[in-house]
Amino acid sequence: MQYLDKKYVIIPYDDFYYQFSKQNYPSDPTFIITFDDGRGSFYNEIFPVCEELSIPIINYITTGHSMNMNPFWWDEVKEINNLGGTINIKSLGFLTSGERRKIIDETGKKIYYVPKKGNVLSKEQIIELNKNKLISFGSHSVSHTILTSETEENIRYELKESKKYLEELLHKEIVHFSYPNGAYNKCVISILKELGYKSSVTSADSWVSKTDDLFEISRIGAGPSGCSHHWLEARISRALARKFRFKPTLHPTSYLR
Repeated sequence: MQYLDKKYVIIPYDDFYYQFSKQNYPSDPTFIITFDDGRGSFYNEIFPVCEELSIPIINYITTGHSMNMNPFWWDEVKEINNLGGTINIKSLGFLTSGERRKIIDETGKKIYYVPKKGNVLSKEQIIELNKNKLISFGSHSVSHTILTSETEENIRYELKESKKYLEELLHKEIVHFSYPNGAYNKCVISILKELGYKSSVTSADSWVSKTDDLFEISRIGAGPSGCSHHWLEARISRALARKFRFKPTLHPTSYLR
């Protein structure tokens, strides 16, 4: 983030949303930094840097984990497999939340797996972060399920309840969403609009174009953990050769694919 702060303009997501919705495109390369999931490491590792450099960030929270502090399902699968389980993590992405939960629980039971406290932001940490003007929040569903694998009823639950939880916790309107695993369709977008959301970001791994829809905002991953700024610089340089005005809503974490 130090590299980006020195070389480019970084604006809050709300500013991006307002400008983009008004077709008021910036003349300079402009970045928005986003995080998904609501991992606990954000509080100790990312927020201090953000505060030191005065960099605005939006964090999309998977609210079910904030409520009960359970680990993310993919973290559970990795731990179970480390203990001798043989769950195919990629195949779980195509299942409903109920089907996925059943496989994880049944496999974990066979090897006496006991879930540990998850690496997730607590309610208290979210409330504290919300007091800082540099940090904003959006919804990332309740359980990080793959929405396109769910029934319309479950999609509505995931979108409505995550929004409700954050609004009651923070006493502010939550209007921005991030698709878990980047999966969405017309049904998901329709329900988002019905529930009062105003935008959503994807994981399409592309730069933001003036032709993007507000519910299909592209992002590009900033690379795997530990990658050098030279890697990021090369990727940005290639992007700047294009004719888009808005540059990536930079997402600094690897996507689960």
